[in-house]
Amino acid sequence: MASARKHLRDSLICPICMGLLTKPKLLPCSHTFCEDCLTEVHSTQALGDRITCAVCRSVASVSYNNVSNFPTNQIAQSLAEDFKERSDKTRTADSMNGASSGQRCTVCDADDQGLATFYCQHCSEFLCDYCLEQHDRFKKNVFHELVSARDIASGKIRIQLACPEHPRELQQFVCITCLVRTCCRCLEVGHQPDRHEVIGIEEDEESHKATVDLLQEKIEQKTAVIQRQSSFVKERIGVVQNIIGQRRQEIKNVFEGAVERIRRRRDKLLEECNAYERSLCEDLEGIIQCNDDFLQNLSAKVNVVIEESTAQCGDQSLSERAARVDEIEALVEGDNPVNLMLNLQHSVQNY
Repeated sequence: MASARKHLRDSLICPICMGLLTKPKLLPCSHTFCEDCLTEVHSTQALGDRITCAVCRSVASVSYNNVSNFPTNQIAQSLAEDFKERSDKTRTADSMNGASSGQRCTVCDADDQGLATFYCQHCSEFLCDYCLEQHDRFKKNVFHELVSARDIASGKIRIQLACPEHPRELQQFVCITCLVRTCCRCLEVGHQPDRHEVIGIEEDEESHKATVDLLQEKIEQKTAVIQRQSSFVKERIGVVQNIIGQRRQEIKNVFEGAVERIRRRRDKLLEECNAYERSLCEDLEGIIQCNDDFLQNLSAKVNVVIEESTAQCGDQSLSERAARVDEIEALVEGDNPVNLMLNLQHSVQNY
């Protein structure tokens, strides 16, 4: 549909000005140009009562030296006027219905997409006025539900998906028991409400959004706890280093004037202290890394759940979505990463 319209538009373009033909004049070589364009070319070429075609370069005689005497291409003029009228109506409709949404027609060619004014719930396509007119010509489309693209953009109306089992029906329910979207006919043949828990899609989306909001709140609380723990661990690193540094200096002072045997003993003790310090610091750094990894993993999983909460997904994705939510719940409700601070501080003070 859109390709035919594009071809028609291209055939009504003047080869000289590249605009829509106005007062189209037909040369003997069968090429058509705007009258004003021919007048300008005739005066520029200065060939007297002759003119050269801008397309095929053939020479034609100009009656009475006036290009208006060339015959008018009545077919091109009628088509151009009709095309211009349709374009003006489409632009007017676009400004009234589609401009606020900015959604392009998904049926038109990529290089000729007009602003969509309607959306077909059954075809899952945004339609401009031209494509809508073609859509409505088919009898099988008479029962398709059409909604305003502007209402979809404003959130007043949501996009619905056609049921894969019953293409003429829209998925308006969610079977909680089976974790699948269903239409009204599905409720009659496989998801009877007396045996399955069934809710409306809007209720399911609101419930999922509430779950995501609650998860975000819990995650913020969890993040605050872990960040406080990380700050405490960083402070403990300085304390450990200070304690070990003081102990190192005491050892140096005690063994500084001793004999070679005591000096060797001193070196051994220093080596033990250094190793102990490294071990403690590595443990503390490990706690920080563990916390960072935990938060990064949690954030990645949450981002996936948030994106899925605003996207259209299939039946299989409902199970995956539920599994992700449960996984995040488990992470949030689980114990904090291992905290070794009390044992570490006790070990350092009693070293």
